[in-house]
Amino acid sequence: MAKLLKHAKKQLTLEVTVNISGSLLEAEEAIQQACNEIGQLATQEAITDFNTDGSPLMTGPVKWTSKGQTRQIY
Repeated sequence: MAKLLKHAKKQLTLEVTVNISGSLLEAEEAIQQACNEIGQLATQEAITDFNTDGSPLMTGPVKWTSKGQTRQIY
């Protein structure tokens, strides 16, 4: 289980708990799952630091806009 402990300026403090009981294969799978969870959590927090005012982003002549924050499952 991954947990965000602190988000200050440009640093995150995260905590992860991994159950490594069982076979080596089960432990490896649990470690991989924990790494994925902590990566998702860190990425989610990092994304919130970009374009916080909601203004359109310009890439050359192309204008990119957002529908705002929407809940999506990937």
